[in-house]
Amino acid sequence: MSDTKHLAPPRSIRVFAPRDEVVDRGESLIARPAIALIFNSPARVESNVTVTKMTRFGAMAAALLAQAFLFGCSFNAYLDKQAPEIRAEDIRRPSNPSPVQLSVAVSGGAVQADAAAEARQIVEPTVRSSGLFSEVSSQPVAAGARLEVSMQINEGGAAPPGVDATQLTVVSVKTTLRYGRQGRPDVLANADRSLFVAMGEASSPRLRRAASVDAGFDELMKRSVLAALQQLANDASFAR
Repeated sequence: MSDTKHLAPPRSIRVFAPRDEVVDRGESLIARPAIALIFNSPARVESNVTVTKMTRFGAMAAALLAQAFLFGCSFNAYLDKQAPEIRAEDIRRPSNPSPVQLSVAVSGGAVQADAAAEARQIVEPTVRSSGLFSEVSSQPVAAGARLEVSMQINEGGAAPPGVDATQLTVVSVKTTLRYGRQGRPDVLANADRSLFVAMGEASSPRLRRAASVDAGFDELMKRSVLAALQQLANDASFAR
């Protein structure tokens, strides 16, 4: 007889999974020993609770997800208020912007195949809002201008000093921009921003809680891209 039958499970176990994914066993999220414990227990499974697109970007630890399964805990996401926040209107716009072809790539961790397409839904409107380009297209444009956006998703690292939280996970996005035009050298820009994901609540005056983990991760990507775009706009080679 399995030892798991002697455990007293919580009243309900929340299932955390990508938003549009049907959860029946959960192998893609947590290790099999944890699965055996969860799905052999008589607890009711709530499949309507989700964490998020971050699992598509390989940015949630399997161990953290397993504990959420076992104890029915929820996740909260926090942004660092001390990190410089760049707004689109803060970016210096060229007097005569030109069109650009945009490409987006995502790497790091266990990134899923559709991560780049999902990231583009954040990156493209963010690039448009900067006003650096007259048109942002997925197709080649006049003069062959192109903007390559590479996003590296990493998990791990130190929490901000003074943060009181249970099972805090640091998720960072490093955005690298490569802007190129025919006959001119490429211009590079990069920026890092971090998101802090806690099981339950985190307490610190330097953290701002996001409306949801999804909203926090979207804002994390947007912040990273805007910071890199500002660096690109300030580069003398971009303005020429």
